[in-house]
Amino acid sequence: NAMSVVALVRFGGGDASPWRILRDIVLNPLILGTALGFLFWRLGVALPPLLDRPLRQLGSIATPLALFALGASLDFRQGKANRRLLLAGVLGRLALIPLVCLGAAVALGIRDVALATLIAMFAAPTGVSTYAMAQQLGGDEDLAAAQVVFSTGFSPITVFLWVLAFSSLGFLS
Repeated sequence: NAMSVVALVRFGGGDASPWRILRDIVLNPLILGTALGFLFWRLGVALPPLLDRPLRQLGSIATPLALFALGASLDFRQGKANRRLLLAGVLGRLALIPLVCLGAAVALGIRDVALATLIAMFAAPTGVSTYAMAQQLGGDEDLAAAQVVFSTGFSPITVFLWVLAFSSLGFLS
């Protein structure tokens, strides 16, 4: 998330001073929420059951609901205008990043369950939070929404192909 903030501020136009980047990282809601959650976990602070259960239920539907909303609001005309960037983003996320990172993992001798875990990490689609961050920091929110939707749509195919390739090569048993 911090690197996403840096990229969005740096390439989003406007003031990209180190102080603005630092401020936007520190005040980013996703980073703040993660830090606060980690702090509560380390301190052993638990929510009361009256709040815990509804928040867990809400959390379990947040990503599917966000994907549904992004997909429903996606403007395909805008996607056509950004098709080169979209294609580069989706291929980079689902093919190039896994190729580099998983290739390095295999070269380091990582196999079986550990490699399967890395496939799940590096071949995963673009996170839904990308859209919110692009919107918040003045990035191209239409491109971000399309990136999330298309990478999510194609990721089952590419994850299957990564697993098939590494299984066929004998790196997964």
